[in-house]
Amino acid sequence: MNFLDNLHAVLISISIAILLPITVYWGVSSVYACPNWRDFNLEYTQEPDADEAQNDIRLAAWEEAKKPFNKALFSTATLIGLLLIVVGSYSPIKALSIGLLAGGLFTFLMGLTVNPGIALLNFVIAALILMIIIVSLMIQRKS
Repeated sequence: MNFLDNLHAVLISISIAILLPITVYWGVSSVYACPNWRDFNLEYTQEPDADEAQNDIRLAAWEEAKKPFNKALFSTATLIGLLLIVVGSYSPIKALSIGLLAGGLFTFLMGLTVNPGIALLNFVIAALILMIIIVSLMIQRKS
């Protein structure tokens, strides 16, 4: 392979890895609308006399309104991310395989980060699941 072929493969891989999480996010947001923070009139000012209690109430209302979207994004992105990793590990085309693996990983991580309250627990569980899947796929490929 010459330089242009390698560059072409790298660009395809990067494009797939970037577009997959964006596509999953757009797909979820087309079904579950994520609330806009402007609807809750959230304004953070540096003034000492700003009404912090009112902002805290608005912030809590905004966090509550985001829960259905975050739950849908978590379940969809983690599942699709795992599926993309599995499909990417079996793809015979190297550029497609790397793009699917990276895009699946980014999509999977995007799904884990939507709920910061349990993000560490989610990350540990996901890392174990992902490690088991990758190791089992590597063992199957060798045999």
